Amino acid sequence: MKASREHIDAAIAALFRPGDVVELRIPKAGRFRTISGYFDDFAKLADAIEKHSGDFEGVYFTLNPVNPALLARANNNAKEYAQATTNDRDVVRRRWLLIDIDPVRPAGVSSSDLEKEAAKAKARAVRAWLAERGWPAPLAADSGNGYHLLYRIDPENNEESTALVKSCLASLASKFDDDTVKVDTTVYNAGRIVKAYGSMAAKGDSTEDRPHRIAHLLIKPEKLEPVTVVPTDLLQALAGEAPKKEIQQKQDKTGASRTKIAPEKMEEFRSEERRVGKECRSR
Repeated sequence: MKASREHIDAAIAALFRPGDVVELRIPKAGRFRTISGYFDDFAKLADAIEKHSGDFEGVYFTLNPVNPALLARANNNAKEYAQATTNDRDVVRRRWLLIDIDPVRPAGVSSSDLEKEAAKAKARAVRAWLAERGWPAPLAADSGNGYHLLYRIDPENNEESTALVKSCLASLASKFDDDTVKVDTTVYNAGRIVKAYGSMAAKGDSTEDRPHRIAHLLIKPEKLEPVTVVPTDLLQALAGEAPKKEIQQKQDKTGASRTKIAPEKMEEFRSEERRVGKECRSR
């Protein structure tokens, strides 16, 4: 089986709202380079996912809704040799916080069953820890090689929300990473694509030890219910626990914590520069 239409339809219903525009993307499409299309017709989106699943390493879509103007790039169809795809500025609003938990393994291969079980145990630990802190239940998903926790959020797409999500992931990684399983801290950007649930995760060759698998939400479609939004104060509390190195990097980027040089010290530096300059000219 190359895809599960039942899981494709269930994921689309759970993640997106009527009127949303979603990009479908296949970034490593062989001779076609990148295949991309924009969809507000979810039946056609499901058709495209089902059609391409299993033919490439992976089929992906954007988690957050994108600017409807992008429909004009490829209106409810997927085009080969795509030149432009969604960037972070194209996202109209953040809707999901993705916590991507993957086992450590060589690049370009599927996970083993043992590695995947380790990722599952870690995902359960992360979910339980957040629940103890008052976080509502997420959508949970099997990504094919690891696990996703998808928490509903609702901030504007701006620099502040990007920093918030980035710090939340850094905080979780500092608490839960080990030598076998990691929380992916790179998936904080608004235009992030994620495995299209119901499609095949097909990294490398499918072997007995490292098989290709169908990604899917970990809930029966008939039991899907609206997901509660994580309160902003809980997001901020988690972000505030990010390692100091992460916080310092953000401050350095904004210039908020740059070291100030006293005027008298600056004058000393200038005097020394003039002295050295005179010596060099007199030689």
